[in-house]
Amino acid sequence: MNYLNLILILLVLASCNKGTSETCNDGLKNQDEVEIDCGGTCVACAIEYPEIGAYGTNILFGVDTLILNEENSSMRATILEGSSLKIELMLISGEVWFYENEQNCTVSSFYDNRQTFTNLNNGTLDIELHNANTLNIDTILIRYFENGNNETMRKVLIRE
Repeated sequence: MNYLNLILILLVLASCNKGTSETCNDGLKNQDEVEIDCGGTCVACAIEYPEIGAYGTNILFGVDTLILNEENSSMRATILEGSSLKIELMLISGEVWFYENEQNCTVSSFYDNRQTFTNLNNGTLDIELHNANTLNIDTILIRYFENGNNETMRKVLIRE
């Protein structure tokens, strides 16, 4: 009798695992998914970077080098439940930036020419970033850490 119970338990567990993996690729928002086939027991949902933020051009949008001649800009991302984001700005040349209106994130101290911005909760992250140096060109490396501690993307920002 114990042998039969063990077999039944293993069959139930196998069917539960099989159902979870299948629903993560079925094109439907089901089980505990936050969006279609992501979040919950599935892989984390993608983080969205709109082209424009509340404070101007979103420096996080796109993957190419960004040349910007605006004094103010945004760092904007939409982070869904179960996802996380850390952005690191590293000053390559020029003068350090300054920021305000940081909400839903923690900001590290500026150290070793770097500063990190880490989301606290899901939702929208939008920080106003100011160019402190209007006379020369600033070059900033932007590193993205999506859903973990590994760098997932990088780009260069050149402020003229």
